[in-house]
Amino acid sequence: MLPCEESNGGIFTWAGTDPDQPPSWALPNLFPTATPALRFNRIEIGTHPQEILENNVDTAHLYPLHGFPECAVPEGPASDGHVFTVSLRVTRTVPPFGAVSGDTTISLYGLGLMHLVVTAPGQQWQIDVVASTRPVAPWRTELLLGVAMNIDATKGPLSWVPRQAMTVLAAALTRLNLVAVLKIMDQDIPVWETKRYTSPPRLGHSDGPIGPYRKWAQQFYPTTPNRREPTEQG
Repeated sequence: MLPCEESNGGIFTWAGTDPDQPPSWALPNLFPTATPALRFNRIEIGTHPQEILENNVDTAHLYPLHGFPECAVPEGPASDGHVFTVSLRVTRTVPPFGAVSGDTTISLYGLGLMHLVVTAPGQQWQIDVVASTRPVAPWRTELLLGVAMNIDATKGPLSWVPRQAMTVLAAALTRLNLVAVLKIMDQDIPVWETKRYTSPPRLGHSDGPIGPYRKWAQQFYPTTPNRREPTEQG
């Protein structure tokens, strides 16, 4: 029986590189003060978990595939053991505000949990996206995606809005943003299901920190000849 733990509203199973060894690290509590009202969707995709999470550092695809007019990596990614973090400055559509230039912080905890946070200067909202990957077959992954929009109504023009009305508004905006995130995923899925994994990849200067990400991801595979790292797949 594999070790399990309940964390962030879900149950996670430790597969590890050696089934005889206990977990070497634990998942963090992503929301230590209050868990946002996440709205979820489940998708099954014909790809590998590492490929899904690599999307977060593949900045070159954001404009041609998703129409994001601007994306920059203000500073290099950081890795600390099983944690990989990267910050992006992206112009994207945020319902119902339209095109918004904001900061996106992406934290990966192993290859099974991602937490993405979107904020914008001067705005009283924050979008949280939580994604968990679960391999269900060779090159077949179930992705559980949760989205929440949180509004700070303690100050500014929204402070006069009744709490109940603000809760209803946040729930409606959460649904809108889940639809927007799923639309982006729909654009990614055909690429994931037809692309070929190559190592080392052929990268251009605008491709983002894919190399550091793949180097970090290597720790989650066995060091034996039977390692399960992605291989070339047509």
